[in-house]
Amino acid sequence: MISANRHRQGGVDKLWILLSIVGWVLLGASSLAAASGATSRLETFFDQWRQAAGPWMTEAEAQLFDQLEGAEARELFLRHFWAQRQPLPAATDGAAAMAAEIDPAERFQRHLEEALARFEGLEDARARALLLAGKPLDVTHLGACADVLRPLEVWTYHDATVLLFYRQGSEVRQWSPAEGAGALMFADSSRWSSQEVFDFFDDRGCWRSRHGAAIDLQAALDGALAFDALVERSVSRPRDASWPEKFKARRAAGELGLPVPHVSLETPGRFQQKTILRGRFLIPPSLVGRNAEGHLFDRLIIQGDIWLGKTPGGRLVDSFRVVHHVAGSPSDEAAFPLVFYRRLRPGTYYLDVRLQDRRGLALARRQESLVVPRLHTEAQPPAGYGKGFSGLTRSQVGVLTTFPGIEILPPTQQLLVGEVWLEAVTTGGPIDAVAFELDGREVARDPDAPYAALVDFGSQPRRRHLRAVAYDPAAMELVVDEQVLDLPSRFAVHLEEPTAQHYGDQARVRLELPADVDLDRLEIFLGDRLLATLHQPPFVQALPQLPAAAPEALRFVRAVATLESGEQVEDLVVIQGQGPLEEIDIQLLELYATVVDAQGRPVRGLERQAFRVFDDDVEQQLIRFDTVESLAINVALLMDISSSMRRQLELASRSARRFFETILTPKDRASLLTFNDDIQQVVPFTHDVDLLLRGTTGFRAWGTTRLHDSLIFTLHSFGGLEGKRALVLLSDGQDVDSDFPFPQVLEAALKSRLAVYPIVLGLEDAETLANLRTLAQETGGRFFAIANIEQLDRVYRRIEEELRSQYLLVYRSPPRSQGSGLRRLRVDLAGEGLRARTLTAYYP
Repeated sequence: MISANRHRQGGVDKLWILLSIVGWVLLGASSLAAASGATSRLETFFDQWRQAAGPWMTEAEAQLFDQLEGAEARELFLRHFWAQRQPLPAATDGAAAMAAEIDPAERFQRHLEEALARFEGLEDARARALLLAGKPLDVTHLGACADVLRPLEVWTYHDATVLLFYRQGSEVRQWSPAEGAGALMFADSSRWSSQEVFDFFDDRGCWRSRHGAAIDLQAALDGALAFDALVERSVSRPRDASWPEKFKARRAAGELGLPVPHVSLETPGRFQQKTILRGRFLIPPSLVGRNAEGHLFDRLIIQGDIWLGKTPGGRLVDSFRVVHHVAGSPSDEAAFPLVFYRRLRPGTYYLDVRLQDRRGLALARRQESLVVPRLHTEAQPPAGYGKGFSGLTRSQVGVLTTFPGIEILPPTQQLLVGEVWLEAVTTGGPIDAVAFELDGREVARDPDAPYAALVDFGSQPRRRHLRAVAYDPAAMELVVDEQVLDLPSRFAVHLEEPTAQHYGDQARVRLELPADVDLDRLEIFLGDRLLATLHQPPFVQALPQLPAAAPEALRFVRAVATLESGEQVEDLVVIQGQGPLEEIDIQLLELYATVVDAQGRPVRGLERQAFRVFDDDVEQQLIRFDTVESLAINVALLMDISSSMRRQLELASRSARRFFETILTPKDRASLLTFNDDIQQVVPFTHDVDLLLRGTTGFRAWGTTRLHDSLIFTLHSFGGLEGKRALVLLSDGQDVDSDFPFPQVLEAALKSRLAVYPIVLGLEDAETLANLRTLAQETGGRFFAIANIEQLDRVYRRIEEELRSQYLLVYRSPPRSQGSGLRRLRVDLAGEGLRARTLTAYYP
């Protein structure tokens, strides 16, 4: 299905209402004219709705619905039923305002479709629970002690709601606290107390998931909701309890009807010896939803059944579903058509067709018998669709009904480097070609739909401006869409003044803030002396005169930005003196070193004099020495979720949750990224442990292992973060399909100056093992090879211990003129058997 999420108009004086067939979804059988085994879409519609909506219905509503006869009467009931549950528009407090944005009918329809897709009916207790509460955040299956404990399934939600299900025979039931814990056992335990049940299961170790993870079932049982309690907290009641009586009176007076006139039917000709039936609804724009800009934006569905003979119930020969996505800005408020096509043999049929909106409510319903004639004139399919009636008469059809427009589809890859596939969806027309412009320059033009191009974005990710222009057959610009392809938002601070070449008389700071965070303060230091604390722009502070013989401690200016959450970043400029200086390149280099003894155990408590730092074999003077225990840590966990991780993924996710819980203190930050064919930053850098824990749920293992690209992308995600930084990688496979070879990964890591900790699971590829071992050694990290996923917790503990026991060594890097390219680093220690593990090289 093709859905237009955003369409912009430009350079068009006249708007046409067009039916543009731009994409099709085939979900069922491709030929229905002789589909004697077709399944009706509408025959059981009301019975299914009645079963699903039962918990919402009052006694009076249920009685009225059961008394109504005819499809149109019941369709009217559905519209009034949900209208009674619409939130009042005059919402004043935040919670009410949020509730007012949620249409209960639309939410019900979405949950119903999910329940039917997952459980193929509503008899399963889980389907009924999903209707009320929606999809859970996490589902845990308990499979231990199968001889005495029934199969259990635990659903948890963001708001800590817990639902518990158990299987009894072929039936799945939702557990209720009134049943007691004994209901979860096969044996007759009705006389057992809950404590006796738990003691019995604890002795046998039954509280474990199918994958061996321990489950706090006592907490699950204490918090689990019974179905009645779930109904009470989930359903809404009518604002006017007497509305069923008013509905009957108004309907008897002929005051009620569906908003769209009945469908008009035509037979324009034949196709492949069969007659084409064309149905046409005229839709007033007032019935169509709109986006924030006021343009039409909605999803309307036509569903139909066609039976052989004058009445339903005989042989079902066709069942179809046409999804229309309506988008654009019409030039007037005239009604526009929604059309469906069917292909039938001459004969007598019974047609049942329904037009519904995104809430599942009918705009029109028509049921009648019709005679399909034998025709000899060939029907002409709508212009612009190459497959003609073969595609238009499939069981599932997706249609864009729209005005001239174009939409750039966001690139599927997050790392926008190298060759990037660009795509644009057009609607309306006539469109002859689409040109892609990158940063003001046309880089590709595609004359054929679907419009796409492979464009070289270069080797370094940066902010780009992308423009897609649709041209008509006269080469006139018809419509345009634009996107700014930005780097991921980040929290960063930049000291623009002073510079290494000029001290000047003021410090001026530029701050980058993500849209959803707030600044607490920005502090400016001269050496260790706090000059100012600022809370809003402009971030400018006068600098005192720097003595000519200023001590080392005063020879740098530092800016530290702190968010309300406690997260911090900083920037620092080394000062050589007052006034203009000759052009030299000076930078402060931070080394984080882990010191281990002969047995490889971390060593703490060393003093500054125990360390000697060599830059290209030249000893350097330390201007700062500290321990990481007193510093913030920024760590990114990069997880492989490719198909080869399928069996280990659940345990890996649980272990990641424990890693975040144990390693982070309030001043630390962490992020979570995943990769397979694609790379996703699931949770950006944050101090919020709960957010990170929620991010580790719901992974699905699929795709290949794009290892090198994911490492480079993760290295870029640290941009603007200062202090101790570490990348922890978990993977079980060698690189597949990356754009970057390993030498570029190593170069990027050395330029980033952060430690990489690769953890490989059961990997046997010698080249990948050697590369990852080199990556760890060169960056000052550590390489771990484990045989099974159960060893992961131990590895995470060792990484945490190492990160907390490091030393910070700061010195001034020699000027660039003394060397070029890669520089080698060495840290010597005073003490027998001691060895420093740190960055071994860097690019100045």
